[in-house]
Amino acid sequence: MASTDRTAILTMVILLTASAAAISDSHTSFYDVVQSNGLPMGLFPKGISEYSVDPLSGAFELRMLSASPCDAKFETPLRYQCNITGRLSYGQVSDISGVAAQDLFLWLPVKSIRVDIPSSGLIYFDVGMVFKQFSLSFFETPKECNAVLGDGETVFLFEKGGAATRPVELSIQHFVNDSLKTSCFDLQDEDLLKQAIDLDLDLRDLHGHLEMERVTDEGQRAAS
Repeated sequence: MASTDRTAILTMVILLTASAAAISDSHTSFYDVVQSNGLPMGLFPKGISEYSVDPLSGAFELRMLSASPCDAKFETPLRYQCNITGRLSYGQVSDISGVAAQDLFLWLPVKSIRVDIPSSGLIYFDVGMVFKQFSLSFFETPKECNAVLGDGETVFLFEKGGAATRPVELSIQHFVNDSLKTSCFDLQDEDLLKQAIDLDLDLRDLHGHLEMERVTDEGQRAAS
């Protein structure tokens, strides 16, 4: 009987501990996850809407609140896309997609980021042909990220109660001035999208073109 009681108590303690850990994890921010891997939290800017991390592989995905790519100012400006993916390991972020570093007039995709272990006070960005080297102090805290509004791009960020939300994301590619553009739209609901279309002629034309393509595709499928 005493053995059974001890087993029951031990089981309860384990369950309570696991429950506490789960609650702690639910309040962990992505910046905390980055720091726990020996990296500065300022690698990623303010305005992360949501994120997920695979605890086994370190693979992560995060979404930004900004409805368009945004730039953060460091010694070299960094550009963050609406969606960013990569793989976290101690002292390193690899397989990065959605981050670019400016070099003169070019934006070079950042493939990986690493720090020295033990720390040398430096951080290294792999942009393909070279490693860019910066002081860790630039990345101590998350920076503001300013939305990029390129020529010909239509960008909307709908807000509710003063806070940006991203229940649905629509990514549209279209041609402007003979170059391919990508716009990310944050859609609160269909009515707001209709209001935005009524207010913006470029978006109205683009939406009409997409609707025409959709109807044409459906007609072709029905005919076949």
